[in-house]
Amino acid sequence: MPLPGIWVRELRNAPLVENAGADGWSTGLGIMNTGGLPGDFTIRYFDAGSGMLLTSKTVTIPGQAFRGVYTPDDLGAGTRASATITAPSIMSSVAVIVNESNATSFMSYGGQ
Repeated sequence: MPLPGIWVRELRNAPLVENAGADGWSTGLGIMNTGGLPGDFTIRYFDAGSGMLLTSKTVTIPGQAFRGVYTPDDLGAGTRASATITAPSIMSSVAVIVNESNATSFMSYGGQ
């Protein structure tokens, strides 16, 4: 928890993202910029086993707009990871949904 008077950027966690993991699932991120101004949102992917940073990217999202990010475009085949999505400034806010699918099923969870 931040100290009183200390401003922090908003962050959302996606505990499981993957590209054709051993279970056959792949994921996509739905990122909503709920603020009124455009901004560059940072996505960081971390190895599920070690927690080491695998890769990161920045996506620009207009204010009050949505951007879909297909996880397999960012992770190698068979990769299971976690992700964080960080808003660009203390004046921004973000909502995230993670969609998971395989050959026969679909499910979703909200970023925390």
